[in-house]
Amino acid sequence: MSVVHFVPKGNLNPIFGVRLCPAFHKLLDIIDDKRGETFIKKALNIQKERAIKFKGFTDKMGKSGTIVVVYDYFNGNENPKLVVPETSDGYFDFKIYDVDYNKEVDIENLIEKIKRLSV
Repeated sequence: MSVVHFVPKGNLNPIFGVRLCPAFHKLLDIIDDKRGETFIKKALNIQKERAIKFKGFTDKMGKSGTIVVVYDYFNGNENPKLVVPETSDGYFDFKIYDVDYNKEVDIENLIEKIKRLSV
């Protein structure tokens, strides 16, 4: 018989965030979290197994919005703690992209480009 030592997974850090357009932000206020996650994943072409998290914010002009935080993790049977890193001043500590919602948005393609550039 052997002894197996399990090492707990740490917190998952994001790849990047995407600022949602105001229409998506308002929609997420109306519908429940599960349906909102399904809708955003379809609209932004995010794999349905990929872990994402919504984070609300208020900018310097006082306007509120939502950021979709994208992780390089695929959901299995366990749900790890998804961390949204912030600095001590309250700023997000990862890249946040603005996308053109007048064109087709493909987040998975963006993830592949970022991985190729970082290698």
